[in-house]
Amino acid sequence: MKILDENQHQIGEIKFNIWRNGAILRLNHITYHWKPDNWLNTNFSLKGDDKSNIQYSWNNRFAVSNSDNFELILAGLYISKFKITNQALVILIMMLPLFLKNLFI
Repeated sequence: MKILDENQHQIGEIKFNIWRNGAILRLNHITYHWKPDNWLNTNFSLKGDDKSNIQYSWNNRFAVSNSDNFELILAGLYISKFKITNQALVILIMMLPLFLKNLFI
């Protein structure tokens, strides 16, 4: 997935890893690794090759620590939304046979 600036120039990209529940973000020539910090995906972090570390938390409010880089904060939020939506779809697909089985019994 490409990240574009207001002039439609590519400034980065996101590559999702569905099997390992993570993502790689490249933004302004720096690579960042997104990963959940708990199994509920309410806490997650974005760690950069430049030693940066942003922590996100969903506890009744959304909180971000360790950064004032607005582009990076938004990219991390986008990744988390994408991952949580996909996780819900996977759970739904896994549960679908149980629902169908109950309909035909």
